[in-house]
Amino acid sequence: MAGRPLQDCEKLYDEALARFPGSFFAYHLSPNAILPDREKPMELKGIPMHLQKAIIRARLLLGDTRNAYLALDTALRLYPTNISHRLLKNFLIERPITEAYTIYAMAYRAGMNTSGQVFKTLMSSLRLASNMTSIPVHFQVLRAMVSMMYVFVGNSKKIPSNTLAELTIAITHIGLLPGVAAMTQSQRDEIFQLVLDIIKTLWDVGARFQATPTASAFVNIIKNIAAPAQSRSIAENAMADMTALGLEPTEATRRAMMNVAGAIADEEMVHKTWDDIVASRSAKGKRPDLIDLNVTIKAARQVGMKAFIQQQADVAKQYLSSKEQSSIDYYTMGRDEVVPNPELARSTAEEILEGVKRLRADLAIFDEKTKDPSGAMDFSKRPGMLLREPSIFADIPEAEMRKIYDEFTTEQVRKSASSDDRDATFAEHETSQFSPDDTVPDTDPTVPKTDPIVPDPASTTQPDPSTVTPARSMPLSPTGIPLSTLRYESWRAINALLYHSARNDRAHAAAVDVAIWEGRSPPKREMGFTGENLEVGEWGFGGVGLGEWLGEGQEREEDVGARGEEGEEGEEGRKRDGEESKGDVELARGEIGRLRGRE
Repeated sequence: MAGRPLQDCEKLYDEALARFPGSFFAYHLSPNAILPDREKPMELKGIPMHLQKAIIRARLLLGDTRNAYLALDTALRLYPTNISHRLLKNFLIERPITEAYTIYAMAYRAGMNTSGQVFKTLMSSLRLASNMTSIPVHFQVLRAMVSMMYVFVGNSKKIPSNTLAELTIAITHIGLLPGVAAMTQSQRDEIFQLVLDIIKTLWDVGARFQATPTASAFVNIIKNIAAPAQSRSIAENAMADMTALGLEPTEATRRAMMNVAGAIADEEMVHKTWDDIVASRSAKGKRPDLIDLNVTIKAARQVGMKAFIQQQADVAKQYLSSKEQSSIDYYTMGRDEVVPNPELARSTAEEILEGVKRLRADLAIFDEKTKDPSGAMDFSKRPGMLLREPSIFADIPEAEMRKIYDEFTTEQVRKSASSDDRDATFAEHETSQFSPDDTVPDTDPTVPKTDPIVPDPASTTQPDPSTVTPARSMPLSPTGIPLSTLRYESWRAINALLYHSARNDRAHAAAVDVAIWEGRSPPKREMGFTGENLEVGEWGFGGVGLGEWLGEGQEREEDVGARGEEGEEGEEGRKRDGEESKGDVELARGEIGRLRGRE
């Protein structure tokens, strides 16, 4: 079906479903199907989930995002603890990272196991989501990576070494953030010492799961921490740790040491490191390449070694191409040095220091929660999402959202969204976050729970065994979450994904239209994580890390109490508040119906 329009795929999908008429599989795979029991696993055998996965992939690839998410919603309703690895990759490739992050978080929190390579691909994508131009964005990406590793470890009980390296490298990139070069030495010392403490904590956690640092992790510590910190000792300690782990220095290691030599303006170290580079290349029958030369010339320029620079440039021009020679000339000519700006340095240092402290708090929680690595973590007491939810949904009380969920999953919605609701502008609802303190109840409140009859310890009369009601065993995920809770959380997360995927698609379509109108090539879809996610504050990673996600809900209770004290007093004020709350619920209900095509 490669290259065929989506309608052909949909037709083939319908024809394939028609081959299974006896058990009503077409009904069970429809977006509006009702489960016989939301608390229990799906007992019907033979549901052709391979067809469902295929149509999800086709819809993603061919741009029907809404129906792809509705099909995913159906799959999670049937099997709340299972998403195929291939589907995870498809969402990561085809959709922005904020959407893919949500799906992976759902999968790992539900207890789904993936290969280390699948997880590594996600962590690499998260690391690259930071464009390194925004300090808040970079720290939120780091906190998202820590949160994702936490839920992955929670059910897999493992940390791949290459994934440990991904997070380590992302942490070292703090040294490359804008404004670091303009800081005073004391400011850099304070920040980089905290960064090294964070990395040590991370590696201690990794060691519990047999994960060891890789050579690339040490290279980035030397290049991104030791060099900006202008610290020979950090570089030498990293080299010593590499040796202790049996890791051999690589070309990248030697180039990183050259960066340090230039940063600390050590002429002798520049000469020695260059000799090491030449000797290593010569042992392989090669000469220093363009990267070796550019790094060395840059370091020598920082030290003021003009004669050395000219000597190496003249030698290199004998075997480099003309294009490569122009690059050498660029580095030989040099560039203007960064002029320190005390005011900028102070504000940058404060911003980075705040981010580092929050990241350190997240790692401290990670460290504490993994002291015993033997068993899977129990996520049943934690909220379902590790990120913000659209405030049009997040501001709705939990009990009211549960009622809406019941309307959509136990019977057809009888009341469609009104035209006023459909036409409403939701801009005013896009500034709040889904409170991580809204812990989802362990059981479905619509199903009465049968309590066992417990004998009174003070009584000498034993109850008749025939009258004792046995405690009902609640089906749980591998991470201790009732299936009814998982289904509710998945439904709620899909609502958020439908909402934001529509926004993302509209923004991309508008950018394409503008480019075509101006005669330019259409832009690529924005796949990374930008400052808009923080500025809007309604979606993504902003303000959400392990510290908030694993909170006990006290902040929300205090906020509610404070609002009660500051709110309007008397019967009239309470009545007006109730009417506004009712209006918000109706607005959310209407929007969910619109997103799900059930107006």
